[in-house]
Amino acid sequence: MRAKVAHARLPARGPAAERGDDAAGAPRADVAIDARNRNCPIPALLLRKHFRQAFKGQVVCISVTDPGAPEEIRRFCRNTGDTPLTRRDMRTHVDLFVRKSRIS
Repeated sequence: MRAKVAHARLPARGPAAERGDDAAGAPRADVAIDARNRNCPIPALLLRKHFRQAFKGQVVCISVTDPGAPEEIRRFCRNTGDTPLTRRDMRTHVDLFVRKSRIS
């Protein structure tokens, strides 16, 4: 007969722990922008306004409800050279994580 052994939960290790990612794999955001209930192109404009004052490497979480906003943010990142990290679909909105990759 095998005995059941309770394993203690060890602290996270590896690249995800070093970056400060949460358990769902989303990066830890330095700033959160609430662009819910705003239609395109307002979410991309709010992100651009914030990135004018942000430092290189800063991660921003922008929450959107417009179904076209994720593509608009990807297009914004492609044009500016910033890095879209991940997307987290919530019940009422979508969280998009973007890292500033350039120096302004």
